[in-house]
Amino acid sequence: MLNRYVLLLPYLHKIDCFRSMDPIPLTLQLKMGDEVRICDERKFVENAGWYVLIEINEVHSYFINIEDLESMYLQGFMCSFDDLELKINYVQYKINESLEKNDKVDFFTYSDQLKKLQQILPKAYNV
Repeated sequence: MLNRYVLLLPYLHKIDCFRSMDPIPLTLQLKMGDEVRICDERKFVENAGWYVLIEINEVHSYFINIEDLESMYLQGFMCSFDDLELKINYVQYKINESLEKNDKVDFFTYSDQLKKLQQILPKAYNV
């Protein structure tokens, strides 16, 4: 598993009782463009499973259940930086394809997607 991801959509997550050094909020509010780095530190909690330490924007650290983290990824709330660039390339391809076909609906649909993805990219690379 790669260790750096970027949020594609806002996400609210209820924090369990574990933390690293930060005070625990009731919910962790992640914003589009936030970087989530998965650290090497892990803990096993009986009757709760494995927890992994994540770092948000290199500022805050929290333990999160590995199944919750996997669910965020599988539901499309976050992706790797490489996947983000691939998504942008794909959408640009679809825009070009819609121009060749004179398909206005697809053109506007993919143009909107490209704008959203390009808003995330600078945040992801701290530009």
